[in-house]
Amino acid sequence: MIMGISSVCNYFGDCKEKYISKFEENTPQHNLIKGYICRKPNRFLGSLLITEINGEKVEYFVQSMPKIHYFEDERDMTGYGVAFEKLDGSCLILYPLFNSKDELIEIVPKTRGRAVADKHFIELYNKIDHSNIEWYFEKNNNAVLFFEMYGILNQHEILHYQTGIDIALIGAYKNNHFFKGKSIIDLANNYGFKTPDPIFEIIYREPSSFTVCLKSEKYFKNQKYLNENGLCFPTQMDALDFIQQQLEENNKKYLRKN
Repeated sequence: MIMGISSVCNYFGDCKEKYISKFEENTPQHNLIKGYICRKPNRFLGSLLITEINGEKVEYFVQSMPKIHYFEDERDMTGYGVAFEKLDGSCLILYPLFNSKDELIEIVPKTRGRAVADKHFIELYNKIDHSNIEWYFEKNNNAVLFFEMYGILNQHEILHYQTGIDIALIGAYKNNHFFKGKSIIDLANNYGFKTPDPIFEIIYREPSSFTVCLKSEKYFKNQKYLNENGLCFPTQMDALDFIQQQLEENNKKYLRKN
C-alpha cells in the first residue's frame, strides 16, 4: 500500500506538505526504518509516521516531545499543578518499535529532529541502567517516554557536576494523552524512574483559592514557608508572584555565595 501525502499530513494535525520530510535510518539494533517526520514547530514537531521496517509495510505514529508549557502560560489553571527543577541537557525520546505482526522488537531512542538518535547520544544512553524502561514497555507497548539526558558528559549552560550522565523523566504520551504534573510523578514512582526535583506545587481549591506548597529543600532550605500545609492566595497570579519572589531571593543568595 502506498500512502498519499495527504494521508501522511493527517497524522500530523493536517499540516502542510512543506513541513513533512522522509527519513530512512538504521536503529541501534540494526533495524532499517522508513517513514516521515514532521518539522512544523507545534505539538507534532519531531513526531514520526513509520511506514516500513526491514522491508515490511507498517503504519504507526510516534509522538515526539512538544514544547514544555510554563506556569505563566497556564491562564486558567484548575486542580493541581507542579513545577520541576530545570535540568539542562538534551531531550531523549524513547519509543517501541513493532514489526508487521505487532511484535515488539526494539526500544528506540530518538531526539526531536531525528527518527533515531545519533551515535553520541546512543553511547551515552547505553551507559545508563535502563532495565526499568524495558519493564515499562513490556507493560505499555503503545506509549512514548520523554527524558532529559543531563550530566558532565552532556554539558550545557547549567552544569551538573555531581552527575556523569543520567536521565530524568519529564513527560510521557499514551492513548492520545500527554502526562503532566502529578501523573508524571505517579508514573515515575510506579516504575522507578527518576524525575527532576519538584520545586513547588499549586493546588486550586474552590472557591477561587490557590494553595502554594514549596517542595524543594534544595531551593528553599530553612524557609519558613517550606511546610506541608502551604500558603493560600486568592488568585493564580498572586500565587505565581509569591513563587517568583521566593526564587529571585534564592538566586540572589546563590550569586552572593558564588
